[in-house]
Amino acid sequence: MLHILARMNIYSDGNTIPTGLPDLPDNVPLDPAIPERLGEFHTWLQNIQAPSLDQFFGYLETLHPVHGILLMLVGLLYMVLGLRLGRAMMTLNLAAIGAAIGGLVAIQFGMPNQAHIAAIGGAITLGVMALPLLKVSCVLSSGVLGVILGAAGWTTIVGAFQRPDLASYAWVGGAVLAVLLILLSLSLLRVAIATVTALQGAAIVTCGLLALCLQDDQLRQTLYSALRPKPWLLLLPIGGCFIAGACLQCFTKGNKKE
Repeated sequence: MLHILARMNIYSDGNTIPTGLPDLPDNVPLDPAIPERLGEFHTWLQNIQAPSLDQFFGYLETLHPVHGILLMLVGLLYMVLGLRLGRAMMTLNLAAIGAAIGGLVAIQFGMPNQAHIAAIGGAITLGVMALPLLKVSCVLSSGVLGVILGAAGWTTIVGAFQRPDLASYAWVGGAVLAVLLILLSLSLLRVAIATVTALQGAAIVTCGLLALCLQDDQLRQTLYSALRPKPWLLLLPIGGCFIAGACLQCFTKGNKKE
């Protein structure tokens, strides 16, 4: 690289500026490990897929009704008071991200029995770091939420259009939504906090409501029969709750100092 830059520095008469750099060959061979690593990264991206409807519902069925009620209460808290309690909400988000990172790192290093300790340490570390850094917290929360909901939305939409061959590109939907939310966080912080908390609350409320409905056998069969052929219908309650939460936050006076 230095050799190329040196060749760009020329006098008006065409002579190069002496730099004292050694004369390197023009065609430097590429490290053969680079294409291999790029191929592994591309394969890893294609393996990122949102869970199927049956997997998602199967997990919700394992939750106790009390968990479903708690999810709905937490989601409503995010939807209604997200802007007023913006710093607290972003701190909780980063604490959750830290817990997930800590647990995954412990498992990755072969210490599954210590995963809960690593999760607590990660939650405390990122939670404390988030307290004085509201914008950074909002950016990280926006990125993680965008990746999760974007990938899930991509999988749902390609399933609605009967294009399972595009399901391996769920990372595209996650990346697009994450970038949009991050840019919103960097430019309009208060709007970003309201958007992120309303969207997050809508998803949590929907999960809690589904967890309660799946406890009943008749409702479970109705949901499966309605959503299996049309999984995109799952986006309707999330969108409706998001709009309701955003409107409620618009009429709720937030903390101006935030």
